[in-house]
Amino acid sequence: MICKIWSIETRETSVNWSDLEWVVSVKNGVSNNIRETLLINSYGRGPIIDIQEKKNILKSISDDFCNLFISNWYENIAPVWINSWIDKTVYFIGSPTSVLKPYLLNGTLPKKWICMQQPSFRTHNAKRLRNDTPIKWGSYFTAFSCMSNYSDWELLLEKTIEFFLEKMKVPLNNIRININSKDDDLLAMLKTVWNPIPLNFDSEEDKYYKHKYWLWDIVGRNFNILLKDENTEIFNDVWNFIIISDGIKKYGIESGYWDSTIMKELYSMEHVLETSAVSHILPWCSVACRKLQDSIISSFLMLSFWIIPRRHDTKWMVLKRYLNWIDYNMKTLGLVKKDITDILKTYEKIEYPNSGYADIILSKIW
Repeated sequence: MICKIWSIETRETSVNWSDLEWVVSVKNGVSNNIRETLLINSYGRGPIIDIQEKKNILKSISDDFCNLFISNWYENIAPVWINSWIDKTVYFIGSPTSVLKPYLLNGTLPKKWICMQQPSFRTHNAKRLRNDTPIKWGSYFTAFSCMSNYSDWELLLEKTIEFFLEKMKVPLNNIRININSKDDDLLAMLKTVWNPIPLNFDSEEDKYYKHKYWLWDIVGRNFNILLKDENTEIFNDVWNFIIISDGIKKYGIESGYWDSTIMKELYSMEHVLETSAVSHILPWCSVACRKLQDSIISSFLMLSFWIIPRRHDTKWMVLKRYLNWIDYNMKTLGLVKKDITDILKTYEKIEYPNSGYADIILSKIW
């Protein structure tokens, strides 16, 4: 069933929200989400049903990260364009690691500590086009990373713990650390630095505690910081603390996270895609709906990279898969041309005004 749910209202925006009243849902697709966020949760956060407020919160998490680490002498490394070929092992920049790899190869950092916020795009979801498997992550997110020389691990660990307990105000009941009992050095670090966060040993397979860098024998061994999902009581990964080593030499320490994963837990959201404006235009109702949300975000993003149809162009083929995903999941949801046109045009007005990307997408799926 297709119906109008609410008119979108916000503060501090140039968008004319009176033009954006059309919203899609199937039966009670969004009502549960609204009801579950009406009360203050155990993180001390209240409801968010405002697009601009979501953007402000994501920016606040970013600012808290930068202010904490840069104020402690971390040098901020500028992000790169997601579509750059700075890392030849990936089609798109999927994490700050792609930018920081040269420092690992040189065996030294430009200063004792570096940090960065990197817009990132991973295309794993495109492989799940025609099945009912839920997607856990969104394809697009901002990743944050700090890296230090190994000898300076203590400050990095102290500030990581401070970020959660003091900046994010996370209660101890809502936070855990997953660690492999074989990683004696990581465990020794946690014992050295004041750390009240409960430890959870060997809850996952050994590969869970490994981090790939695609640099020959250089790999990461990590413990993970998890936050409790209030909807399920399950603890989910939001942060990695990693020793970078080839088994003999320790090249450094990395500590990092994604903005949307932390916001999801702090505000009791069902999925990381609810941190995006698309969740207001197309509220959750099924797996197909979630996949349609992600494919809309991803298709607009790739068009903003100036990716155009070219034979044998790998990046165009990735975009084509997401466009096919829009078509497939739109039909699964029973949406007609006017429905998807309204959704795409509304999203364009919010995120990519006057870009013409909605018309390009429509021309490829009809």
